[in-house]
Amino acid sequence: MASPVLGLMERLLQRGVASGEVRPGVDPLTLYVAMVSQAYYGKSHAHTLSRIFGVDLAARSWQEAQAEQTRRMLVSFLKV
Repeated sequence: MASPVLGLMERLLQRGVASGEVRPGVDPLTLYVAMVSQAYYGKSHAHTLSRIFGVDLAARSWQEAQAEQTRRMLVSFLKV
């Protein structure tokens, strides 16, 4: 199921490298795992982490801020 996704990501990464917008050497599987991990962890463990840290990580405002932070981290990872 994931192999078409990895192929598409590989082509997108190659286009980004060719245009000078993406650094060379980014592995599509590594990028995919990082993206899925970032998207999943904060949502799946929101209630447990909220209890531990005393902050409502399930709140829409926190989730939106986390999504933006994740986007920034991934962009930084990809940039030349």
